[in-house]
Amino acid sequence: NLSAAEISRSMQGNVCRCGTYSRIVAAIHKAAGKMQESR
Repeated sequence: NLSAAEISRSMQGNVCRCGTYSRIVAAIHKAAGKMQESR
């Protein structure tokens, strides 16, 4: 599973300014988990 730190490193330079950064990280974490489940 991806950690929050790994997700943050991957997103460096691609952060939006709308203030939903934590929600974006949560969505990526959730999607990664679902991808692991489907394997």
